[in-house]
Amino acid sequence: MHEARHGQPLSSELLLLVGAGEGTPVLPASGEQQRRPIGVVLADEASSVAAKPAAGSRWCFSDAVESDPAGRDFARSTDCCTLRWTPAKGRHATATREISRGRVILRASAAAVASTAASGAATALLAESSGRDGAAASADAQRVGLDASTLALSLELLRSGREAAEEAAGSLLTHREHLSAAEAEAWERTAQRLRSAAASSGGSGCSCASGWSDEAVLRLLLAVHANAHPVLDDATASRTVGLGLFPAACLLNHSCAPTGVLSFEAGGKVLVVRALVDLRRGQEVTYSYLDEPHLFAPWRQRRALLRAAHRYEPSQPRSREESEAAALCRSRLPAAALGELEAEVRALCSEAAAAAEEAEEAAARGDGPLAPSAEERLGSACEAVHSLLEGRLLQAAHPAHWLAHDCLAALSRAARALGDPERLAYASMRLIAAREQVMPLGTPGLATLYASHGSALVRLLRAGRFSAAGSAEALGQAEQSLAAACSIRASCLGDEHPLVAATARALADVRQRRRQRAGGAT
Repeated sequence: MHEARHGQPLSSELLLLVGAGEGTPVLPASGEQQRRPIGVVLADEASSVAAKPAAGSRWCFSDAVESDPAGRDFARSTDCCTLRWTPAKGRHATATREISRGRVILRASAAAVASTAASGAATALLAESSGRDGAAASADAQRVGLDASTLALSLELLRSGREAAEEAAGSLLTHREHLSAAEAEAWERTAQRLRSAAASSGGSGCSCASGWSDEAVLRLLLAVHANAHPVLDDATASRTVGLGLFPAACLLNHSCAPTGVLSFEAGGKVLVVRALVDLRRGQEVTYSYLDEPHLFAPWRQRRALLRAAHRYEPSQPRSREESEAAALCRSRLPAAALGELEAEVRALCSEAAAAAEEAEEAAARGDGPLAPSAEERLGSACEAVHSLLEGRLLQAAHPAHWLAHDCLAALSRAARALGDPERLAYASMRLIAAREQVMPLGTPGLATLYASHGSALVRLLRAGRFSAAGSAEALGQAEQSLAAACSIRASCLGDEHPLVAATARALADVRQRRRQRAGGAT
């Protein structure tokens, strides 16, 4: 957990800005976390057993690691954790010594990375090679959930040659045993088309594809689909720029209360795992397979996402079970009425997200100020979400309820796109409080909320929105928020990351302003 938090009471002036909130009960402290994450099937056990002397020798897990390419890659990528195996967890990583928060645990090199731009080219190549079968190819891809980025990464590995690709992916999970007959047939047809597309593309792709059978391409495609990681940009660690296969990182299990966090270096060619908490010796190293917004969804949604995407039966950590129960404890609506309210929340949040996305895309194109119609749409969306939140939702549900999370996240994004610092300060502060009650971990998303809150207060100060006394308090709150953002980002991304440097500069500016104000007051 980060150190810098909102510990000071707010003045009535700031309470009007950010919302007073009722006396929210503190959620129960985290108990011992109970995890039963994804098990990983051991690779090539038979060859390890066959290599043993016949006279009474017994196979052990270390033998499988020695013959497992991903296990060897894992061993080269870390100096503070090791692989273990249990029936409940399968293969998993544990700390070999105490590891402090922010320390690098694993630095995994990519076997291959496919940029977002390459996804379109891969899709076009498959469609061209499929010819009249294009509609069927598209239907098969949709049936099995194969997207363009997975296709592009598989093609990249296919072109690297069979030996290199099987070294990278040969011992990874494929989830093939969980496929229905229809899904298996769709995957088989897709693998055949992919092999044909690589063979017909000319150059190195043609010669490399000739060494593959349809069965080998199928195993590769399934392994990539099950294990690939979205690659985030180096500068902001928030924008997806491609998809990569990092064999060593594929051996880490999921947890809804993760102990590690991912970032990327070298243009996405290196995946770095840092400790999100202080780890004890023997404690498991995990990260979240879900993106951060989904990590704060209710258990039923998280469970459904993990079942669908990763084909296993997840378990709820005790700490998350307790915090979710506490968030439900103050509901003043019967389940049916809360369900109706949930439908309304979903509709309003979807409209706010669509309006914000339209504005963000216009800003990315450099279109200049928002068009009046886009500004009106965003303003209406902000007003609708804010009114529902304050007028009905928080009157009926706990402030840490997931519907409040959804509303506050939608409002924060829309207010940022609109350039409304008052609503952004309100939404970000309330969302910080809600998220810290549910899961008090210093995640990258929490750092963004702290940075948004501090920056919004600075904008309001520059606009002269506070009295002299209110300005002093707002400066103090801005400093605390930016200090928290800087601390969290340094532990998640490393001290040298450009986002950490930018946050540190903003913090220094606020501290300089506070010193100047203090000097003027004396």
